[in-house]
Amino acid sequence: MPRTIHVPQGYSAQLHRATLTYDINALYTDAFTTCNILVLVGSSKVKMLHVDIDLANGPYVGEEIASMQDLEKIIIIYRESDGEIIKGFCQMSTPTALWPKIQEHKMDRQLNGVLATCNKQGASGIAVNLTYLSVSQRPSNLLCHPDEQKFLAVQKIRQVIGIREANKTMSKKQRQFRIFDGRAWEPLSQVELTVKTGHEITDGEMDFFKKEDTLVTLAGKLMGILDAMEKEGLKFSDTHKDLAESVAYFLEGYLHNFNYDFLLKRNLKNMFEHYKGEMDEDKAFRAEVIALTEQPHDITDGLGQAIERYQQKRHSSSFKNDVLSEIKMLLKHAKNRKEYIVMAAERLGMIEKAKNIGKTAVQKFRGSEYASASELYFGAIKLLTMAVKKSNPTLATGYYNLGRAMQKLGQHVDGLFSLKAALVLQREFIKASEADIENTERRIAECEIMIPQSATTQVARPQS
Repeated sequence: MPRTIHVPQGYSAQLHRATLTYDINALYTDAFTTCNILVLVGSSKVKMLHVDIDLANGPYVGEEIASMQDLEKIIIIYRESDGEIIKGFCQMSTPTALWPKIQEHKMDRQLNGVLATCNKQGASGIAVNLTYLSVSQRPSNLLCHPDEQKFLAVQKIRQVIGIREANKTMSKKQRQFRIFDGRAWEPLSQVELTVKTGHEITDGEMDFFKKEDTLVTLAGKLMGILDAMEKEGLKFSDTHKDLAESVAYFLEGYLHNFNYDFLLKRNLKNMFEHYKGEMDEDKAFRAEVIALTEQPHDITDGLGQAIERYQQKRHSSSFKNDVLSEIKMLLKHAKNRKEYIVMAAERLGMIEKAKNIGKTAVQKFRGSEYASASELYFGAIKLLTMAVKKSNPTLATGYYNLGRAMQKLGQHVDGLFSLKAALVLQREFIKASEADIENTERRIAECEIMIPQSATTQVARPQS
């Protein structure tokens, strides 16, 4: 089943026609209100931008539009009222000559996600089908950036932490917006993965928070910082309470390396220190949940079942409503964090499978079975494309080995593409040794000698 690239808030991703041979055929984003979603469609390339205020205020949207030399249409997806401001920024980022290519899609508030599915069209084109999905229809085949959980947490925490520094220094942290370029996941800098900046203001704010702080304590401390900033003249569109509670969830995860099981159990224990129960059903539910927190294993399923039983037994009351509202929120937090753990485990499985395929391919190559070796190498690259960043040396090795196999088969154009891909990764992302780089350059030169000069500029992909 082809996979789908997840495009989180404030980032972009793109697919080429060639990406479809890697079993990746769609882009997806969701959970937006004021943000706009831009889908740029070219003859052989599709880009999706989840445009928040940071993207809208900078040059990035305009640069992405300008880089699409074969641009056919610009689809701006927004929500009525909430998304009007950013929609205006997106339109202003578009050269006036391209305005006829703009299509505005107003998205129903009942819907949550945008799915852009791509298919090959003709000999070299790509066709795009847009689908709007509800929360329950979120694709089950999503691929997320290996660092998504961390960089999203940093992004959210910086809605509070670091604002003072930025206001004082009048500086803005530079970050990368594109996370997938159609060939591999982009590595992100520490600026995007770490809240502390080395500046005394921001580092001091972070040192105010302790690992032992509960979710409630973190929210309270964040409200204190927000109140202090308001006295300094800094204003926020959300209420301090809403913003603090939203950021506290991400801060708690960040401080504990997103350990969903530990955090769920700790927060449940803290919660029931305050909720003692009114009726026998309340006390029994409290005892059952506290017993779950003592279990050494994952309790998300058990907690969900306990909630269902309590809902059926207990008549409506203010106590029940308060307890269930809070406990369901904690369970939702845990499931969200757990989802990333599951995806990380899947990536590790892909990497291990790619390594095993690669070992078999090496044996085939040594046995002069170059066709079998090339198929195996490409199979390994497909898995690595889904699972690792460009900075992982295994991906560069895979492209080099595939290039050598294609070279041995006399398919020098395809071999040249793979070897050039390996060289880019070696030079720009993994800082390979001079010996490895010189070896790849030598193989590239061998391919170029064997094919006409006009063919060396072709972008070729080995077929799966």
